[in-house]
Amino acid sequence: MSERGFTRKVGGWAWRKVQPAYQTERASKHVRTVIEEARNSARPARLDRTDFLKGLNGRHHDGGKAKFAEAVKQNDFPADKLDHFAAHNRKIAAIYLAVGLIAPFIGYLISGGDQAINFGPLFRIAVIFVMALAFVVSVKHDFSSWQISNRRFGSFREYVKDRLS
Repeated sequence: MSERGFTRKVGGWAWRKVQPAYQTERASKHVRTVIEEARNSARPARLDRTDFLKGLNGRHHDGGKAKFAEAVKQNDFPADKLDHFAAHNRKIAAIYLAVGLIAPFIGYLISGGDQAINFGPLFRIAVIFVMALAFVVSVKHDFSSWQISNRRFGSFREYVKDRLS
């Protein structure tokens, strides 16, 4: 047996013995990191009342026009594509609104309609949760569409006033 073959066999045997411990240590370190990141991201941040009111009433003295122009320039959005982005957000808002409106009917069909199958209050709570989540996502996308259409980062209060008028 040549020296190279012997070294390869011994090295392969040693690698097979050491590798699983190394992989286990690396995997457990990775899992710990992922768990810690998930734990940190799942913790809600403290609600700052002044920041909340700024978001509701408007953060910028000019209605957010300068900040919007800066964001467009910084992210290299072409001006002719902004209307496309606004239309895309409106479509997504309409889809989520439809999901929110259809959720009770789908829940009714899943529960058996007029038949005696009753999934109970937990199922109804889940349907209401899906409806609320769909409506929130719909409002989020519609708000984004409104901001893009107006070319400014307006306040949520202005958005609601504009949509309801």
